[in-house]
Amino acid sequence: MLAVYVNLIAARRSRAVIVISVVNTKGGVGKTTLASALAVRASQEGRIAMVDLDPQRSLLKWWKRRGPSDNPDIFERPETARDAVEALRLTSPYDYVFIDGPPSQLMTIKDMVEAADYVLIPIKPSAHDWIASQDAVVLARMANAIFGVVFNDVGPKESAVRSARNELLNFKLPILDTEIVRRVAHINAAAKGKSAAELRDKAAAGEIDALWDEVRKAASSATRKKTKAAREAAHG
Repeated sequence: MLAVYVNLIAARRSRAVIVISVVNTKGGVGKTTLASALAVRASQEGRIAMVDLDPQRSLLKWWKRRGPSDNPDIFERPETARDAVEALRLTSPYDYVFIDGPPSQLMTIKDMVEAADYVLIPIKPSAHDWIASQDAVVLARMANAIFGVVFNDVGPKESAVRSARNELLNFKLPILDTEIVRRVAHINAAAKGKSAAELRDKAAAGEIDALWDEVRKAASSATRKKTKAAREAAHG
């Protein structure tokens, strides 16, 4: 009876938090910068928590440079993505959770993918980056995750992104329309614990607005599908 009671209490306290993992098996593609910028943008619409699973703790360091802030907030010292998400769903009034993690560590990335409602895979528009990023796509597909690929750190007027987009479409990958251009504002903002939009870079803000619109819609749709599937499974 005690176990049933505890489960009922937990169910009542649980919230429909939407979890977005930003992953890649290749380093240097701008995962942390993108996760922090999206978290800041999303904080205009709800309560945001971030989870940093990278041993370098780049996202946590960014948040500390930002100064006292509870939106976006950060969940410190998580052991796994699953543990962090479960704790945040049961104890805290968050609307979105953004998870950032390391490259190369496949088990951690797998955990992030499986814990997420939506997986965002940033890549640079080059054959080298795409080849090095394929494991992230494989992990997402193996987990039957809903995911999207975004071209990040794109050079202004870079023709490579067009050929890269065409190449990836041949693999039937879900590529987002928005492209994030390489801007000094992103670097300057990161050093201050800010986003480029907070430094009033209108072009950067516009791109993040557009990306968030795509991610938010895709993540919300993914969450609805998972909820429906869970209800159907519960009722046999």
